[in-house]
Amino acid sequence: MDVLIPVGPRDVEVAELCVRSVQRHVAGVGRIFLLCREDPGISGVTWVSEGVFPFSQADVARRIRNEQRAGWYLQQLMKLYFQRVVSEVNDRLLVADADTLFLRPCVFHQGGRPLFNYGDEYHAPYFEHMKRLHPDLVRSSPHSGIAHGMPLTRAWVDELFVMIESYLQAPLWQMFLQVISPAHRAGSGASEYEIYFHHCMRRHADEVILRRLNWRNVRGAADLAGDSPDFVSLHWHLRQEPVDQAFWRSRILGER
Repeated sequence: MDVLIPVGPRDVEVAELCVRSVQRHVAGVGRIFLLCREDPGISGVTWVSEGVFPFSQADVARRIRNEQRAGWYLQQLMKLYFQRVVSEVNDRLLVADADTLFLRPCVFHQGGRPLFNYGDEYHAPYFEHMKRLHPDLVRSSPHSGIAHGMPLTRAWVDELFVMIESYLQAPLWQMFLQVISPAHRAGSGASEYEIYFHHCMRRHADEVILRRLNWRNVRGAADLAGDSPDFVSLHWHLRQEPVDQAFWRSRILGER
């Protein structure tokens, strides 16, 4: 299993912590690909430029008519397209958000089957968006696929592309953006994790294993209070500044 970590401008300061946590605590990792605008110079990873995709942030901004939110939708599309534009990547790919830090051993495949983590979020516009992409893209589980990471299977991603592109007769990235409701372009109008998760739960439920990891969103070190979840996410809009690098390296690597 290879790992993809997309790094946006707000997550550069936590990207190396994410990489070290994947190396230390995620089982079965092959290569780690770091996807960002410029090479951050982190050892042990392969940097991939955003320029390899058939779309850019400017393309996204033009189509949604919102420059401030373009980067958020861009990273969703890059996750879906990654195995299609980087030929050497494994057929099994774990996508991990750059603000996610693994603190305990985590497994994402078992007996040849992907293990899906899940959350409790429900945001109606996500499901309205996916159904506009294809009538079979519906909520297929009471759980949410938004859990800051997802194991992707190349054949299932390809299946999703064929399904949407044959139905709408246009490239997926274009239609993904086109069918976002104008009322939600400046906010949260689509979710690649929900699309993939519920597609798999509808078409491949007997081939995946659902299990919930112990995870939470945190502002900083104080939120752990001695607890030891499997992973945490340090979202930039919640994050306490500055990030306590020494604390998180200690929790990830056992350094003092």
